[in-house]
Amino acid sequence: MKRLLSFIALVAVSMLLNSCLDGKEEYWFEANGSGRIQSEYRLPGFAIASMGGEPELRNKIEAFFEKEPSITLTKLDIAAQGAQTILHVEAQFDSIRDFAKLFESKAAVTGEAKADDLPEPLQNLLGDFDIKRQGLAVHFDRSITPSKLFGQGLLAPSAKQLDGHQLQYIMHLPTLPTEHNAHQVSNEGKTLVWNFALKDAMKQPIKTNFRTPIPLPWWIWPLLAVIIFACSWLLRRLLAIGKKSA
Repeated sequence: MKRLLSFIALVAVSMLLNSCLDGKEEYWFEANGSGRIQSEYRLPGFAIASMGGEPELRNKIEAFFEKEPSITLTKLDIAAQGAQTILHVEAQFDSIRDFAKLFESKAAVTGEAKADDLPEPLQNLLGDFDIKRQGLAVHFDRSITPSKLFGQGLLAPSAKQLDGHQLQYIMHLPTLPTEHNAHQVSNEGKTLVWNFALKDAMKQPIKTNFRTPIPLPWWIWPLLAVIIFACSWLLRRLLAIGKKSA
């Protein structure tokens, strides 16, 4: 019994020492509403084990994307590296509205992909999205609670062990956002970057948000010019007819 307890304690300590997390997500949004995603996470071994191991996790991710034709999985790598596993996912979507639908809280239509179909640890990494269109603007809000991955902190490493680990989120937008809470900006304000130290992210949910105008298609401006010209011409004709009648 004593040996068994010692073995259990050793396993627990090993889990804590190797349960660090690093992640990077990068999004590119195009003017027509399409886009692509590239994400890479370094996950603790117990997180992968809780999802059924590498083969089952791969099957679940592939099955998830197969349900949604407008969102295509272009790359999926799952590789062990020491006590951690690197999860690399790349995908592209035809419309941000289709992407947003994955995270709606309402029940999915039979056969439709939903974030709830993914293993719970991945759901925790994704967090809660709220993407909506209001008028001629897109509102993007996201909240993530990394501590959920560690049993609400019960399995989390110490603050010292968390040093140097971070979660990074990058958004490349087609238009200049009117508001955001990003930590850094580049590309004339159209690239937003959030960097969260893992030790801080474990204490409270992290939030990313931005508001950006919907870019109008190139042909809208010539069309508006034609409409304005036509209205001006019609107004002049009506005024001329009115003068003749008088």
